[in-house]
Amino acid sequence: MAMINCRHFSGYKPCSKNTVCDSSCAQKDVPTCSVLIVHLGALGAVVRSTSLLKAIKRKYPGSMITWVTDAPAHHLLKNHPALDRVLTTSEADLFATVDFGI
Repeated sequence: MAMINCRHFSGYKPCSKNTVCDSSCAQKDVPTCSVLIVHLGALGAVVRSTSLLKAIKRKYPGSMITWVTDAPAHHLLKNHPALDRVLTTSEADLFATVDFGI
């Protein structure tokens, strides 16, 4: 059975980390909690808010951080190393949620 609560689970198995997607996978990374950041403001305000990510990761080291923002700002956030997912307020992103069982 696929490890749908793994950080690397993309909705299709197996992920790019391994050829197996089950409890025996050596690359599985199950987050201990989820953090949702919703910041829809101006681009500069969104960028300034990224300074909070380091403190959040320090306080919750095993967390999975998802950031929801308006469409132009997602390009600035998509490659940030502290973020696991970046979603926009578009209909496709908001309805494409995955239950991680946390």
